[in-house]
Order: sequence, then structure tokens, then C-alpha cells
Amino acid sequence: MRLSHFAKKNMINKMVDFSVLGYESLSEKSKGCDVYLDIVNNKLDKIRQEKLKKFRDMINTKLDDDNRQLLNLNWKDNGFQSDDSDYQRYLRTLNAAIFLRIKAVVDDHLSSTTAVLVPKLKFHEHVLYDEALIHLYHYQSYVNQTCLGFDSLLEKIKRITLNANKIEHSPLLILGARASGKTLLCTKIVQNILSQLGGSKNVYLIVRYYNLTNSSRNINELLLSICSQLNCLQHLNVYIKQRDHTLVDHYHTMLDTISKGQRPLILMIDGIEETLPQSYVTTNVNFYQTLLKILPPKIHVILSVNRNLHTAPHSDLNIRTLFKQIEKEDQIIALPLSSSSINIRDISTYVKQELSTIHRNYYSDILLQTISKQIHQQIEQPYIFFMLKLILNETYLKYLEYKKQKLNFDNLSVEDILDSYIDRCEQKFNSKICSFIFNYISASQMAMAEVELLDILSCNNEFFLELYSKDVLPKHLRFPPSLWLAVKNELEPFLSERYVDKKVLLCWSHTFIRRQMKQRYLKKVEDIRITHRDIANYFLEAFIESKPLIDLNKNFQIREDEGRRFISQQPLLYSDTLYNYRRIYELWYQLMHSGDIDRLKEYTLCCFEYLLAKIHGLSITQLLIELEIICSNILDVDVLLVQSILEDIQEIIELDPILLAGELINRLKYIKNHYSEHIENLYIQSYDWCKFYGAPVFVPLSSWLKSIPPLIITVLHCQDHINKIALTAYNQHIFCTTKNNEIWMYHIPSKKLVKKFSGHTDVINAIKLTYNSKFLISTSIDHTIKIWNLNSSDIEHTYSIQQGEILCLTVSHNNDHIVTGSKDRLVTVLRLETGEIEHSVEQHTDAVISIALTQDDTILVTASKDQTVKRWIFHGMQVLEVIQTIGSPINHMVISLNDTFIIVACEDNSVQVKSLVTCTHIHHLEGHTGEVTSLAVSSDSMVCYVGCSNGHLYVYNLRSTVLLRILKHHETTIYDMIVSADGCFLFTAAHNSIYVLNIKQQFRDFKTGSESFTDDRPITSLAISKEGDVAISGCEQGTVKLWNLIDGELTEHIMDHRSSVTQVALSHSYLFSLSASKDSIINVYDNELGEIITEFKGHSAPISNICILEDNRKILSSDEQNYIKTWWANNGGLIDSYNVPCKILGVSPDGHYVVSGSGDNVLKIWSLDDARVVRSIDHPQGAITCIAFRSDSQYLLSGGEDCSCKLWELASGKLTQVLVEHEKSITAIAITLDGKSVLTGGTDGLAIIWSFKDGTVVHKLLGHNDAMVCVAFTIDGTVAVTASHDGLLSTWSTVSGIHLAAFHFNYTLVKLLVSQNGARYAAILENNPSVAMLMSQK
Repeated sequence: MRLSHFAKKNMINKMVDFSVLGYESLSEKSKGCDVYLDIVNNKLDKIRQEKLKKFRDMINTKLDDDNRQLLNLNWKDNGFQSDDSDYQRYLRTLNAAIFLRIKAVVDDHLSSTTAVLVPKLKFHEHVLYDEALIHLYHYQSYVNQTCLGFDSLLEKIKRITLNANKIEHSPLLILGARASGKTLLCTKIVQNILSQLGGSKNVYLIVRYYNLTNSSRNINELLLSICSQLNCLQHLNVYIKQRDHTLVDHYHTMLDTISKGQRPLILMIDGIEETLPQSYVTTNVNFYQTLLKILPPKIHVILSVNRNLHTAPHSDLNIRTLFKQIEKEDQIIALPLSSSSINIRDISTYVKQELSTIHRNYYSDILLQTISKQIHQQIEQPYIFFMLKLILNETYLKYLEYKKQKLNFDNLSVEDILDSYIDRCEQKFNSKICSFIFNYISASQMAMAEVELLDILSCNNEFFLELYSKDVLPKHLRFPPSLWLAVKNELEPFLSERYVDKKVLLCWSHTFIRRQMKQRYLKKVEDIRITHRDIANYFLEAFIESKPLIDLNKNFQIREDEGRRFISQQPLLYSDTLYNYRRIYELWYQLMHSGDIDRLKEYTLCCFEYLLAKIHGLSITQLLIELEIICSNILDVDVLLVQSILEDIQEIIELDPILLAGELINRLKYIKNHYSEHIENLYIQSYDWCKFYGAPVFVPLSSWLKSIPPLIITVLHCQDHINKIALTAYNQHIFCTTKNNEIWMYHIPSKKLVKKFSGHTDVINAIKLTYNSKFLISTSIDHTIKIWNLNSSDIEHTYSIQQGEILCLTVSHNNDHIVTGSKDRLVTVLRLETGEIEHSVEQHTDAVISIALTQDDTILVTASKDQTVKRWIFHGMQVLEVIQTIGSPINHMVISLNDTFIIVACEDNSVQVKSLVTCTHIHHLEGHTGEVTSLAVSSDSMVCYVGCSNGHLYVYNLRSTVLLRILKHHETTIYDMIVSADGCFLFTAAHNSIYVLNIKQQFRDFKTGSESFTDDRPITSLAISKEGDVAISGCEQGTVKLWNLIDGELTEHIMDHRSSVTQVALSHSYLFSLSASKDSIINVYDNELGEIITEFKGHSAPISNICILEDNRKILSSDEQNYIKTWWANNGGLIDSYNVPCKILGVSPDGHYVVSGSGDNVLKIWSLDDARVVRSIDHPQGAITCIAFRSDSQYLLSGGEDCSCKLWELASGKLTQVLVEHEKSITAIAITLDGKSVLTGGTDGLAIIWSFKDGTVVHKLLGHNDAMVCVAFTIDGTVAVTASHDGLLSTWSTVSGIHLAAFHFNYTLVKLLVSQNGARYAAILENNPSVAMLMSQK
């Protein structure tokens, strides 16, 4: 039996202070009593004794006898020891009393309420029940609170309610800033409308508080939760997809249905603050528009939102239009309320009540009146009600007393009040300790459980070093709970509860408080990363055993068991199906903000168990939302690949998360080795999961699907003209020069401008990062070289060069030297640290426009307007060789990363490729038009990128010169390009924009051990061996291949026909293979000798069927001219020839009978021995579409367009039975090996298992929505296989009829073959060049 969080909480509330421990004969004179009593100057502290007395009186008053128990213990000198027998007896008695009382309360609760309700709920209903209960509980907490000014709104609310009950209307909007009182006002309005409509028994009530739970953090999940509750209210069992149109349509349909009924609906959504264009999921805009649309009668929707969502310039146009309509209907209440709606008397009463709750009743009426007037004067401030809550609080009032200040509301701000609270905390508890606590709360994604906070603080070594010396370290390295409770008590007004996975979590009450805390304590990047790293380590159980505490300055050396922190375990799974949602929700967020991309991928995005837990426990939609957040924070090719795959499979995985492993294996099989180890590990984990999963699951053996991330990832827009760009080592930041002589630094994923570097006085010609990522180097027309410190953004050095305008620069890979080329023909080498010029050489006769160093810094290459390229020994600056065959002034030059090619672009628009080793000409790259303005080479030196003045980007194969693609995303000249060091991204700069392109899989296929992707023509024919271990395929271009069905790898490319292959076959025991084609030739291939042994040319038309007869010696073949021929396999000798209709053709298992037909409603059964026609059989009301033989060759089954399946005696042609249950044409038939069961499939996707004996329906298999392509039984008859035209493959238990496993080919299925044991599958997919091979893992 599972209890809701609130049932537990209510029971626990009954148990508060269950036990009161009394010490008999204990006084201030007792030895060692100072540990247990409050002693001041050897006497009891009377004030604290009085407080203790009040506390005991409160317990006696508030708790009944069942929840109170007094346990006395005789005092002993020096107190109680853990091994004392009396003390041990006391603990056992206490534990037993608490246990028995909790058990009694639980039993009582189950018998009264939960036992009646919960057993009737299914799992998804439990989830919905808990979600609704959380929001209702939160709603109830506001019901009895005072809402100043509410009385002034009663008439308006009454009018709105009456209209809404009769006519179509817009929702009621409560507009206001954060902390303006929207939540309280919303709750009060709902309470009022509920009262007007006759109470909760006569009204459907749904309330949702935005961001209160994990299912209410975005509009998508929130609307899905609401629709699910609407389903329950109407007693519907409808699956709702998380798709735009489906969810929206369902929402409107349910509202219309309820509107036509007797009971009205009140729907309240409070706190929609940031949902729209700033959101990471654009579909949220559509969902929010849905909430704003016209409502039918009896539907009362109340929304509290931030005004900026409708009035800001970036807000959606449709939303602004809807808002104007709502405004026109006067369906808006704006906060703060005007001063005229709240009188001073009400304020005074409210203040008096608040002060009374904290026992501050001694303020005079005159002072209260003065305070009330001050409040009334500021009543139209956005945060006034929140400020009242903060000021009328014991902590703040004590702070004023400490500061000797009076209570005054003049010129106060929320920020000032928050600072006052923080100052008080820091004074009481140490500023550093406060910063630890505040930072962890601020850094949590949503909220944090108190036990989590204490665990993380307990793992913070800085806390122990700050608070303790070596001699006073606590016995157990744990953060003192009492310290946390004291801090929590001080900050109570700023903390709020959230409810996640039946746990109570704490967070800052408003986002602006969190922002303020971050601005105060989490300013430095290093502090941010450390804080998030600490939380991530906690959820990764990094210190579950122990954490050393070492400080050599204080002589701390605590290791191994002594360093245990006694923290809670945080596994990903508590059991096979019980997930740790706290880890699922928090870990990715913490790793992302810690900057640890490798661990982010290792433990979340490229961890199969995590992905499955996320999808199965939450939803793939939620995972994609988080992936989009991650992609707006980091740029990583592995993450983009995972995101692309999950987007491709979203619809499939929504229906069945168990299919995730197969989908990943299919898409990663041939590309995993070309990405990082994380992608390969994801593939391995997916495969291993399939092996150890406890139920049948399909595992792809080959790969026929590609998930290629979009080419254009993002675009950075810069208002100033961009000329040059430079990229950081890990692709997260990019620098660009601007027309105002500045360098701007952008964070690429978020597109945020991070820094500006100012100092040059003229146009910046070149920028370059050092390879250690410490410095940015820039050169300018102002004759200076500036070296910028990237950590401080300051100028580290400025070197003035007394020479002509510097046009280009590079940096040595060891970061020691800068090399520049100038307009006055000089090549200059200077030391980076000192600016000392080591060489200044003039060997060119015109401007030096480009410079490059080889990877080992031994060779320098320079290009000039003098139409030459020079190769130098860098150390000593001696010219080795000069390339003088360019023939035109050079504008740009790059060298390949493998130090093999020099690529130059000239004024005549030619792009020439030279050898860097021999300086000889290799070839030209041709196909571009316009002036070449930039060049780049891929990191593998295979692709060259040519940017032109027309804005086009030309992509060439550098070795073959083939023009691979022309990209036209820029509209203006491409001034600069950079390929990232890892070869994954290309950055192109043109005018005011920088495009980021993902080039990992764009311009060439990855070469693999398998040739699955090498043939680009569709598979046309397929067969598998009787044993199910080998497959043979033929394709449209005439290629025939053998495949290993055990591992899915290519065994042999055996032959090539001159035209498309039409049929293939494999003999028993894999002795030989057959292939036939449209050229009328049938080849026999000896699989052992590896050669063609026979070419049969007896047909004069394309081959339509081939069959190896039972004796494994003779072949039966037919052609499109209706000729059937039998011939010897070993020599091609013709045995017999028949001219009969043979569009449908089948041979009995014993090889004695042939069944053939023209595709109409008639089939002929004839003897293969003497060509005698046994009988004609027919389906009078429709064409025959499929046939099957029983294994003993006694019976034939036929299915047709007349929706029937007929059973015939093969020897006589006698009709013995007709199976009628299908309502659409039958397209596939199978029969078990023992002949006891028949399986049929129709065009409507229905499959039926029949009893052969009496023709009764055993099971109807429902799950397909398209025509059946294949049905089959395993050899033991226990499993049925069905596959439909839309690519869905399913297996079923023939005993129970239950669904066992499913797989989506994601292509139109043309043909499916199944091994006898049902372990191996091979398929032809429409217009796909790959053989789709699967195994069934049991």
C-alpha cells in the first residue's frame, strides 16, 4: 500500500515531540550537568527554564495522550554513556513506543480513507492523484490568509462568474510582477467562485501552481497533467500524446464536453512567469495561446501571469492579440491594486494580526497607525505584500533591535531587507558558512531536500576547516543539524517548499531572491563550478565511503574510515523499476553548470541507464527539453548527435520506452567509432542492456538508419561589421573583430556577448589564440601587436612594430613565438613574452598576406602578392624552396593539418593545391564563382572550404577535387572561416553574423568495416538459409551479397548481374546460392569453392520466381512470360518446361505439388512429377493474395480479398474449411510446424490465430494499423510473428495472446523473413540500400 506524501505528513504531524525525556534527581549541583542543563554562573538559566516550561505546556496542550509519553531516567555522575544498560533500555523503549504509535496511526489511516481510495487507482492514476493533492494542499495553505483589497474586487468577480456560466468568454487574467501577491489573490478568487457555484461538491476544481512540482515546470507538462485530470473527471481512459495538436485538441474537446454537462469547471494556473520566446521549447507558445482562447460556458479559467508575457516587444504576436481581446472584455485584474481599493484601517488590522502571531503585541496604536500610513503610501509598489511579510517577522525585528533602529517603511526595498537578513545570518553564523549554505540552495535546479543539503555540507572540507581546529573536530564529520535549523529559522520568510517524488524540498521563495543570492555569493566562475561540482559529486556518490580531510597548515590528516561523512546513497535506481528522481532531475543540471562536459556525457547524456530512467520515469519530451537547455549552454558534437537521435525517435519511444536500446544500436552501429568514447560506450551499454533485459527485445544486427544533426546549429548576430574570428580550444567561445576596432567575445551556445576587448586605434587585421588558451593576440593597422590575458581581459603586453601595416600573424605551437607578415614585405619573428624581435626578413617582393607553421614548428610557409609561396626553416629563417608557378597575386593561403597540402586562393579566383613537401602543383579546385575571400581545411585534411564574395560556401573533396556541396546560408561576403580543432564544427563570418555549422557527418559517409552504406541502390531480393544463420541479398544495380545473420556483417560479395536482381535463394546446408535478374540469367554460386558453377539461360524474360526443391539438386524457376522450368543445379541441364500462369507460385514442402495462378481468384494445383493438373481452386468473390502449405504437404491454405482463409486438401483439391472473421482482405498466412494453428493477417492490421482443427478463433492480435506483410510461427509454435507495411514488427505468445516485443523499422516494409526458431530476421525496406537484420534477444 502506498501513501501520499500528505497522508504521511499529517501522520507525522501527530507525532511531534512524541517523547519527553525526564532526568530524575538532576539539578545544577549534579556532576557533569552542564552538558544537559542551561547553567549560567553555576545556576540554572531562569529565562531558558521558563522557555522550556512553556514548551512542555504547549506539548501537553496540543498533543493528546496517545501522542505523549514521559520516560524518566535516573541521573548518574558525568551523564549517560552509550554502553550504560539503563540508557540502552531507555532507547529500546523509546524506539518501540515510536514504532508502535506510527504503526497504529498508519493502520488507522489506511482503514479510514486511503484503504478505500487507493486500491482503485492504477499506477498513472496514483501519479495524477499525488500531483493533484500537492497542488490542492498548497491551495489550502492560502485559503485562510488575509488578502488586502480583495473586498474591492467582489463585484467584478461576481459579474465575471455570472457571465462565464452563461456565455462564451475569455479567461480571467491576474497580472503582476513576481512577489506581487498573485498567488494569494488567485486562490481567493477561486475560493469565491467556488462559493458562488455551490461548493466543491457541485464543481470540478483543478488547481496548478507553476513550478511547484516537477510536472508543473513548463506549460507542456502542466497542460498534459491538466488533460489527464480532465480525463479522470470524465472517467475516460484515453492515451494523450505530448504533441502540439493532440494535446490542444484534447484540451478543447474536454472543455466542450464538461460545458455541456451539469457541473461547471474551475481551472486555476498560478505563476506563469517565463514561458514564451525566452523558453527553450517553442511549442510552449502554442500551449499558452490555448489557455488564452475563448472558453465555452461553465468553464472558469483563472491565470496569474507576468504582464511582460503579453506587452513586451518580444512577446508573440498572437498572444498580444488574444491579450487585447481579454482586455476588451475586462477580464483582467492588475497588481498591485490601487491605494483607493485598500484602506488604512484594513492595513492596521493586518499589521496587528501579523505582529500578534510573533508575540509582538506591545506596539502602541499610534505607532501602528503611523506604520499603516507608511504602508498605504507605498501600496502600489510591486513587492509591497512580500515586503510586509519580511518586515513583520521576528528575525527582522530582532535585527532592528540589534541595530537600534525603529520599524519604518519609508524608502525600503526588498533588496535592502534581504541584505538585512543576510547580514544578521553572517553575524550569527560566520559569513563563509552562510555562503556554503546559500550557494548550495541557489545552485539546485529546482529545490533541495534538507537531508541532501546536510549531506553536501558534510562533504565540504572547507566548512570543517573554517569551523573547527584539529583538537575539537567532531567525532563524526557531519554538518551540525542544529546549525542548519538555526540558519533556516533566520531565513524562514525567504524559503519555500516544493514537492518532488513525495519529498519535501526547500528553495528560495522567489526567483529574484535566488538571483540576488547568486549575485552576492556566486559571482566568480570558479565558485559556480565548485558549488555545482559538489552537488554533482553527491548525486554520483563520490564520497559515499569516505572523503579525506587534509590541511597541512593545521596538521589535519583524516583518511579512510575516519573520513566517513555518513551520507545518503543516491543510486540511479532503487530497484528495477523504482527510480531515484532526485538524481534524474538534478545530476545533468549540476554537471552542466560545473563545466565538466565529459562527466555530463558519461553519467547522463551518453549513459543508457540514465536515458532510459529519464524517459521511462518521466518522458522523452522532458529529456528533449533538458537537452535543448544543455545545447544552449554547451556546444558538443556528441550531445548534438544524441539530441538528433532522440528527436528522430521521439514518437516511437513515447509509446514504448523499452524500444530505446534498439533505436540507439541501429543509429550508432556504423558511426560510433567516429565520435568520442562516450558514444561508443552508449552503444555498448545499449547492447548489454538488451542481453540482460528479462523479456524479449529486438536487437538490430545491421544499421539502415542515419541520424544526422542539422547542418546549421546556431547563428551569432553582431551589430558591428565582422572581419576576423578566432575560436577557443573547446569550441565554447568565439572572438570576432568589429569595425569600431574592438574584439568581442561570445559564448557560442547561448549567443551571449561575454566580453569586449578595447585598445586598438585602427582596424584589426588578424587575431589568434595561443595554443595554451591563455592569451589572445591581435594585430592592427595601428602598427601594434596586443596580447590580451583571457582570464582578466586586460592587455598583458603591447608591442609596437616599426614597419608597414601588419596583414597576418600566427603563433608557434609551443606558444613561444609570434610570426607576422606585413605590407612592406617583411616576415617578423618575435618572442611572445618579451616582444624581442629575433628575425625580420625581407625575401618577398610584395606584401606578405598569409603565414602558417607546420604542427612541429619546423617549417614556416608564407604567401605573398608577388605570386609566390615560400617554405622556410623556422629556426634560423632560411628559405628552403619557392613555389613560383602560381601565376596570380595570392589573396589567401592555408595549409592542411597533416602538413601535406598548401591551398592558395588568387586574384584570378583560382584555388590551387600544392604539395607542402615537394612544392609541386597537385591540382585546381574548380566550380566556384566570384572572388575567393576565405579558405579553411578540415582537420582530417580531406575537405576544403572555399568562401566567396557572393556569400556562397563551396565544399570540395581536397584529394579528388569533387565539389561536394554549395552552401548558401550567407547573403554577403564570407570574410573568415575556422574549422574547430576536433574537426566537428565550421565557423563562418560574414558582415554581421557568424554561422556555426556541424560538419561531422555532412560531407562524406564514414567508412566502416561493413559495406551496408556503400551501395546506394535499393535491395530488391532477399532470402535466408533454413538454419537462419545466413542471408543473401540482391540489389537494383545487380550486386549479390552474402551476410552473416549471427552478427549482421558482410560475408562475401559473390557476384554482379548486368541488371537488377529479381530473386535469390540459398540451398540447404549452405552448399550453393542462386541469383536471378531481369537479364533472364540465373547464376548458381558454389559457396565452398567461391565461384559460379552454372549459368542457366533457359528463360527469355525477367525471372519472377526461383525455388530450390527438396532434394537440393533441382531448381524450379519462372519468368514474367509465364514459363516454369525445372533444371539441374550442378550443370544447368533442363529437365522440363511448362507454360502456365505463375504470378503466384508455390511448391509443396515434399516437392510433389506446385500451386500457381495469375493473380486472380483461381489457383491450379498440379503434380510436378507428371505435370498433371489435380484441380483448380478459387475464391469466387475476390482475388487470391497469399498461400501457405502445411509441413506434411497434406493441406494448402489460401487467403484472398474476400476476407476469408480457405483450407484445401492438396492431393484432391477438396475444400475442407473456411475461416471467416476478417473484415478486410487477407494478405499473409502461416501455419505451425505441427499443423495445429493458423495465423492470418489482413490489410487493416488485424492478425488472428485460429485452431486448424475446428476453425475457431484462438486469439485476435491487435496492435498494427497497416496491412500485414508477413506472419509467421516459430518452429515450436509458441510465438507468433507479425509485421505490417508501416514497418512495425511484433511478436506474440500463442498461448496467452499477449504482446511480447515490438520493433519499428522506420521504413515502409516490403518483405520480412524469419528464421525457424524466431531468433533472426532479415527485411527489405522500401528504397533502402541496406539489408535490415535483427535478432530477438530473450
